[in-house]
Amino acid sequence: MTAILTRPGWTTDLELEIFDKLLDKYAPHIPKKRLQEPRSPETDEERENFYRFRVAGAAHDLFIVQVCAKIIDSFADPELQLFLKVMMAHTLKILV
Repeated sequence: MTAILTRPGWTTDLELEIFDKLLDKYAPHIPKKRLQEPRSPETDEERENFYRFRVAGAAHDLFIVQVCAKIIDSFADPELQLFLKVMMAHTLKILV
């Protein structure tokens, strides 16, 4: 007996659809779209805080990637390592 998997591939549209369904079910009071567009930082202090926030976010993301790579490297099976590293690289390519 064979099974055919028809799960859709990951896309940003799919992720938004899943997120919207979660909002509808668990938090219908939260708006799905921004009520107004975010404004750009205007003062030097706001720009400095914005830059610090972005750098901290990038450092956090890098830390997560390094932890995942270290864990993948600890697996004994080289084929599993290769598969997971390719999947991680593919995911990072999508997110950039």
